[in-house]
Amino acid sequence: MSDHKADNLALLRAVVLLSEGKRSEALAELAACNPDPPLDVAAWLMQASLLGRTEVEKCWALYSRALKEYPQHPVVNLRAGVFAYERGDMERAKNLLERSWLSGPNAEAGVYLGRLHAARGDYERACTLLAQAACLEREGGHWREAALREILECSSRIGGL
Repeated sequence: MSDHKADNLALLRAVVLLSEGKRSEALAELAACNPDPPLDVAAWLMQASLLGRTEVEKCWALYSRALKEYPQHPVVNLRAGVFAYERGDMERAKNLLERSWLSGPNAEAGVYLGRLHAARGDYERACTLLAQAACLEREGGHWREAALREILECSSRIGGL
């Protein structure tokens, strides 16, 4: 078995460990692997999500590495943008989420961008992004429902629907 195949299998073991609630074992598995593209992105993003709550600097280092290697990757920009948003770094979040949105619109990026525009008082732009986000996901989907709730909130600020 080649090293790359072993690394790819390590990533898969980490996913299984995580699904079993074994966070520290999954992190150890991820730390020991160096999978080939495109699985390298998955490994970095999984590590970052596991580290995000407790080791912010290590998490940013992983996002920075992924952004350097894949600057236009919509999911890399999305995950890093959401991480920035959750930490209150709204300018960085806006830049990353816009890059994600422009690379390939997705409902989650649209909802976060809508929230950012609403927070700045640009309710019309927020409603537009949220409506687009709602259209990107199936009925009953988490981000569609979030977008619809946010649209009601924003629209009330500009005179209702």
